[in-house]
Amino acid sequence: MSSLLSLEGRTKRMGYVGFIIAWVAIIVGLTAFSLFVFPIMTAPIYLVLLLLMFVTSIAVAVRRLHDMGISGWAMLFIFVISIISTGMAYALAYPPYGPQLTEYFIANPSSAQIYLIAMTGMAIFVQFSQSLLIFWPGDEGPNRFG
Repeated sequence: MSSLLSLEGRTKRMGYVGFIIAWVAIIVGLTAFSLFVFPIMTAPIYLVLLLLMFVTSIAVAVRRLHDMGISGWAMLFIFVISIISTGMAYALAYPPYGPQLTEYFIANPSSAQIYLIAMTGMAIFVQFSQSLLIFWPGDEGPNRFG
């Protein structure tokens, strides 16, 4: 477990992909369990797992960046862009901001276009960054991160 939380060292591509597959399997298994066995009792388990997944995902992604020869601080930039784009999507979709934004965008269609282009651009950037972590080869041999 301590290696999952470490920000030092490197994680190769297959280790990163294995980490993603393991978390997807855990979430799918827990979802199936909650749907068919105990729907109400799994909410606290989801919360703990999501927190654990959040922390370990950042640590593994930082180590993957290290393997590519990139500083782990780049993950902070990716994380901030991800939070902003998620917040923009949430504000557009859910009350109390959704109806107000819809009315504003109807009155100002060019603002709606800029908003959607910015939100889509940020989402594409985050997905592109995730793809790089999966497909970009790491440095051969040692680098400044190990």
